[in-house]
Amino acid sequence: AFGQEWQVPADAPMLFHEVVGPQAPFAKCIVPENAHADDAIDVNADVSQLRGRRRLMEKSVNQVQAEQACSQPGIPATEFEDCVRDVLAMDDVEFAEAHI
Repeated sequence: AFGQEWQVPADAPMLFHEVVGPQAPFAKCIVPENAHADDAIDVNADVSQLRGRRRLMEKSVNQVQAEQACSQPGIPATEFEDCVRDVLAMDDVEFAEAHI
């Protein structure tokens, strides 16, 4: 599994002060469920069952909303296009505030 290939080997120097989570070679890393499997997401499922699943194709911010968020006072006109791209990429209108 891809996750196992990227697990830090036991002979690598320690990066953090505390050991947290599974550590090689005593335990394998925890691999998440395949969210892209055919039966992975039931659209009629309870929200609590969907928590933790990635919904990459679902967008809540559209171009018009991003442009409106980036048109607020304090955001320089020279940063407008970058602001719109950031808001769309992050799918969050609050990212416009980073350009103020």
